Amino acid sequence: MKFNNYLIVITFFSLWITGFLYEAYHQIVGLFLIMTVGIVHGANDILIIKKNNPKKFRWGATILKYIFYILFFGLFYYFFPNLFIVAFLLFSAYHFGEQHWLEEQKNTSATEKLFAFSYGGFILSLLLGLNFSESQEIIRQITSSMVPLEVFQVSFVFCTLFLVLTGFALHKGRLRVAEKFWREVLILAVLAVIFERSTIIWGFGIYFILWHSIPSIRSQMQYLYNDTSKKSLFKYFSESFIYWFVSICGLFALIFIFQDHRKLLLSILFPFIAALTFPHAIVIKDMFQKKT
Repeated sequence: MKFNNYLIVITFFSLWITGFLYEAYHQIVGLFLIMTVGIVHGANDILIIKKNNPKKFRWGATILKYIFYILFFGLFYYFFPNLFIVAFLLFSAYHFGEQHWLEEQKNTSATEKLFAFSYGGFILSLLLGLNFSESQEIIRQITSSMVPLEVFQVSFVFCTLFLVLTGFALHKGRLRVAEKFWREVLILAVLAVIFERSTIIWGFGIYFILWHSIPSIRSQMQYLYNDTSKKSLFKYFSESFIYWFVSICGLFALIFIFQDHRKLLLSILFPFIAALTFPHAIVIKDMFQKKT
């Protein structure tokens, strides 16, 4: 069975199990998946940077630069929370679409990039729109701004329109959009049902782990070790453990310190994860260019 077929089967299983879990368990299991596999998939960025530029690589300088990026985006959030969350969603949309469609492509065209961005944007707008009340409350806690339903609806319409238009333009191109059409429709339909029937954390966790983190780990293994065997998987996790452990310790330290201040805690956790996402997306983009 092909790798993506396994993911489709697991996605259907996730749809089935969604109906048997209480909402509280949705939150717990979703957060557990994000904090484990989700963070692990970005924990080997330093090794990827080293392979991307072996002659210029310096451990100390690279780690300091990485920390600088995290601090920069953390301050960006602190001073401009509304602009930060927009930038984060736009950045994430392209990053998700890039992993799904552009992994093997070299010298990607503007249309291919717009298609990837529209695909990721469609996923995010679908998730946020189908969990509107929860999405609105989370954004309000982070930015102190209320986002009206119309913003979610317009975002969804624009992403859908651009996805259809760019997909039609590329249907005979190297992305093989036409060949994958019905598979993608099936995946998106199942994800939509999961998003609608669950909490935003569970819905995002299912998509983020199955259709982003696991494929990303597989891509990174192929790039770092030239195969995706169990031996390479063990090596990947062993090499990423220290970075994952440091990240988790920092995260749980924040949770412990601000456990009695839910609003403040959310305002800290979001930029913490988002600040990790920005440099990771840049590293993976560079990896794809080197890989192809």
